[in-house]
Amino acid sequence: SLTISGEARPISPLILTPNKDFLTDNRLTKLKGIGPRNTSIRIYNNNSLYRTIRTNKYGHWSFSNFPLKEGVNKIIAKAYAIENDLSYSSRARKITADTIPPVTKPIILSDKESLVFIIQSNEDINKPIAKYNTTPLEFKPDKKTKKIWKSTIELPKEFQKYSSAPQEMSYLKFDISDIAGNTTLDNEIPFFISLNIPKDKHIHFKDKLRFIGKASNMIKKLYINDNAVFIDQNNQFS
Repeated sequence: SLTISGEARPISPLILTPNKDFLTDNRLTKLKGIGPRNTSIRIYNNNSLYRTIRTNKYGHWSFSNFPLKEGVNKIIAKAYAIENDLSYSSRARKITADTIPPVTKPIILSDKESLVFIIQSNEDINKPIAKYNTTPLEFKPDKKTKKIWKSTIELPKEFQKYSSAPQEMSYLKFDISDIAGNTTLDNEIPFFISLNIPKDKHIHFKDKLRFIGKASNMIKKLYINDNAVFIDQNNQFS
């Protein structure tokens, strides 16, 4: 290396900022480095030349707003020495840009004793912040992946056997963020059914009874006394 004003200047350029590989939710980053003085530095991203800049008399170079591609960016700085026709390369710096919010798929299951909420995502996510109606839910990750989170609560009374049909739809409300910090907020998923007619504590004097209501789009089949009920394209039934 060369020594200038008491400081060592490497023949190969160095990337000083950022000083380590990292994940970001930004599509721009700042690059700073050092190399031979008054030398052209070529900046490559994923083996493609993006820009040529020049070091100053102290060997410093910088790029204030270097654009990143979605996904992995492998950044390399190269200096070319004319006198011996050699190219000197820095060590690669890997920057992963993730600017797209996660895509989630909620699943709601029930049995005789519990109500199970599962949130699946296309990427690793942080712990979901969620509520069943107004009740906070405690989610735990799958043992193998943070793409799947699960919460189990005691089956609410309105869904237990021999209970009255609900007059209002229930909701799963949740906020999701991925590891980079992208968020999907105020997700609200209605589930089960709401019964508009008849109302609770209804007195009926005929041998037939009409039900009118609305089902969640998560409901694929509906039965009343073991008889299949047709659900139309607007999720309404009667």
